[in-house]
Amino acid sequence: MEQPAADFDGAWKYALEHYMPACLHLFFPQVYAGIDWDKTFIFCDKELEQINPEINTGKLRVDKLIRVSRHDGQPVIVFVHMEIQAQYDADFAKRMYRYHTRLFDRQDAPVVSLAVLADDDLHWHPDSFAYDLWGCGMLLCFPTVKLEELDAQMLEASANPIATMTLIHRDAQATRNDPDERMRRKVARFRTCLRQGYAAEDLRHLYRLLDQLMRLPPSIDEPARATMHQIEQEERGMTTFVTSFERLARAEAERDMVLRQLRRKLGVLSEPLEAEVAALSSALLVPLSEALLDFTTQADLEVWLRGQQDDASDE
Repeated sequence: MEQPAADFDGAWKYALEHYMPACLHLFFPQVYAGIDWDKTFIFCDKELEQINPEINTGKLRVDKLIRVSRHDGQPVIVFVHMEIQAQYDADFAKRMYRYHTRLFDRQDAPVVSLAVLADDDLHWHPDSFAYDLWGCGMLLCFPTVKLEELDAQMLEASANPIATMTLIHRDAQATRNDPDERMRRKVARFRTCLRQGYAAEDLRHLYRLLDQLMRLPPSIDEPARATMHQIEQEERGMTTFVTSFERLARAEAERDMVLRQLRRKLGVLSEPLEAEVAALSSALLVPLSEALLDFTTQADLEVWLRGQQDDASDE
C-alpha cells in the first residue's frame, strides 16, 4: 500500500502565512516580545525572492520574511527572516549567512535570522556561520529551534495552533512507512483538535494542515474521513448543516480542479507556482478559475498572484 508523501513545504508555508505571530511566540519568545504587534507587520515575499540564490531547487524548506516595528519605541524597521528546514543540508548555515547579508545590503536595516529545524536528525543543529583568515573574521549566530527536541507534553497542553502543527508534523515523520499507524494518529489528532477549544477559523486551518501532512493511501483515506466526520458530529453535535471537515474536503476539491485547469492551459507548473496556488484561500479560487481563461503563459499566472499579494498588503 503506497503512501503519499507528506507536503511539509506547503503545510509550513500555509502555517506561517496564517500564524506567524503564534509561531514566533512559541519558538522564539524573545523575538516575539521585541516586536510591536499593535503595528501591522508586512510579508515581504518579493524581496525574499529577489535575494534567494537557490530558488526552484525543490529542497524541503520554506522561508518567510516580515517587516516589523520594534516594541521599545526605537524608530527602526526590522526584517525578520525565518527559514524552516525539513532535511539535512551541509550548506544550511552558509545559506543563512547569504540571506542575512543580502537582505541587510538590500534593505539597509537590521535583519534577524531565525531557523526552525524540522528534520528528525537530533545530531544536526547548525546555529552559526563563521570564517577567520589573516586577521579578518566574520561570525553570524542565529537562533534555532529543533522541532524534534520540543517537549511533547508542553505541546499537547498548549493552545497555540503552531504547537498542534508541530505535533502533526512529528506524527507525519513518525509514520512515513506505516499507513495504518498514520490513519490511527490522524483520527486521534483530529479528535484532539476538536477538544482543544480552537475557534472555527483555527479548526479549518488545522484540518487543512492535518490533510497536507498526514496524507493517506486512497484505500484507507475514505474510511478515515468517514470516521472523522462521525467524530465531528459526536464532539460538536453537527448534524443539521455542512460540517467544517466537509467544507475542507470541498475546498480541496475546488483547489484540485483549478490546478488541473491551470496545467491543461499552461502545462506543468513549476513547484513554487503550484505551491502558491495550493496555498490560496477558497475565496480566491473562484476569481482565479475565471482569470485563467485569459492566461497564455505561466507568467500571466505569476502576475495575477502578485496582484493578489499587492491587494492584500494594501488592505
